[in-house]
Amino acid sequence: MLPRVLPLANSLRTTVSRSSVLACNMSGHAHWKSDRDIDKETLSHMDYLPIPEGCWSSDFKRNQGKYNVQLLLSTSIAIVTGFAMYQTGCFNAWITPQKSCGKIQDNLTDMEADIFSKV
Repeated sequence: MLPRVLPLANSLRTTVSRSSVLACNMSGHAHWKSDRDIDKETLSHMDYLPIPEGCWSSDFKRNQGKYNVQLLLSTSIAIVTGFAMYQTGCFNAWITPQKSCGKIQDNLTDMEADIFSKV
């Protein structure tokens, strides 16, 4: 019995292994493109990079001028904001906050008295 089953088992084993290989390879031989072809299609090749032209120092000075103006504006806004906060008393780091619980409690009792007096 074993000599009859053994060839059947071997043929079944090779069929299963071939089908799993075909499934992994997407039905056998695949037609892959080279990296260069893919780069040309997606325009990510060095041939498609911009070619520099003109004087780099004039572009550098123009860009640095814009950056310096932005730096000057942001610094001046920060200084004006800090001065305004100082003038309004936002920087009371050494003074403990005043307790206003008594004022709130007094206001609540006054409001309650007004409500109950109207009823």
